[in-house]
Amino acid sequence: MRPGLVAGPRPGRAAIGDGTPGSRHPVPPAARAGSGSGRVGLAAGPLLLRPRPPGRPAGAPHPRLRPEGGAVLFLGLALAFLVVGLIGLWWSRRRWAAAGLPHGQIVYADVGDAFPVQEALYDPQLRLVGRPDYLVRQGRTLIPVEVKSGRAPARGPYRSHLLQLAAYCHLVEAQTGHRPPYGLIRYADRTVAVNYTPALREHLVQTLARLRADRQATEVHRDHHQPARCRACGYRDRCDEALA
Repeated sequence: MRPGLVAGPRPGRAAIGDGTPGSRHPVPPAARAGSGSGRVGLAAGPLLLRPRPPGRPAGAPHPRLRPEGGAVLFLGLALAFLVVGLIGLWWSRRRWAAAGLPHGQIVYADVGDAFPVQEALYDPQLRLVGRPDYLVRQGRTLIPVEVKSGRAPARGPYRSHLLQLAAYCHLVEAQTGHRPPYGLIRYADRTVAVNYTPALREHLVQTLARLRADRQATEVHRDHHQPARCRACGYRDRCDEALA
């Protein structure tokens, strides 16, 4: 019998010795060669162990499994999300400034599909109803914003624009109990702030009274000399005083 190998006590088993008499160590099944031969040709020493790469101390984790690599990956992902968030914040503020909206929270919008359909504001006392383009909350106050597609008039907002914004300011006050100090008209080139003064509110109330009286009148005459307004009027074809 050669040194280092010791015959097994039973057929079908093998044992590896360390070269000393009486040494017996059962061989794991994975180390057996063949099936049923009862013999293996293995030398004494460690079994089925991969050599450790040079330069790596015993017990050190594999480079791919080091915790430092996971921390660096997590830090990189967090930094990427932070950069994306900052870019989104910058872009939203840029669009906000381009829209001419004041600082605050948009709580009502009748423009586009970004917000669900909102209920119209209503005042039963004046029998007035309306939908502002935006309502921006500033503290306990709501600021109405009316958007116009044209450029701002050189001499200031038209009378009809002022009355429309005044109507929204009144509706906000009637619904919330808080009077907005001003409203905004957003034109294509700039935004105009209009103070909601008691005089403007009185002008609104008087205009509504005249409109109701005109609806009951049997004869209503043209009250301007502007052909452009006649061209945009829906009653032009039935008006005897049309200028266009």
